[in-house]
Amino acid sequence: MLFRSGMKATIHVELEQPAANVNAEISFLTLDGDRVCTASSAYEKCRDESRLSGSVVFRCEIPSLPLVAGDYKLNVGLYIGQTEADLVEDAARVAVSWSDYYGTGVAPMHGVFLLNNRWAVATAADMVLA
Repeated sequence: MLFRSGMKATIHVELEQPAANVNAEISFLTLDGDRVCTASSAYEKCRDESRLSGSVVFRCEIPSLPLVAGDYKLNVGLYIGQTEADLVEDAARVAVSWSDYYGTGVAPMHGVFLLNNRWAVATAADMVLA
């Protein structure tokens, strides 16, 4: 799967018994298995914390994924309270393609995620005059 802006995921679960504080998550990992970031329904400010039961559908939209270009594994998990109820490791793979994130034409090659940052450069003489 090739990631493009506006990735949407749907997770279907079947809860055998009513449960409160049910959350789904999608974790992005390097191919070596290091977790890079996690999208979780627990992070949603306006989430419904009522008891859920039966067929439940979680929908997640990830508007942007500022990761260095490459392949990543996805784990999908279900949590009831703080307890992991189910985990599907390597549920899918996603290829993040290069984009000109910084607007410089320079492709980042180090690290995993892209950091929005600004720099200023001055000589020591400039600093004395300031």
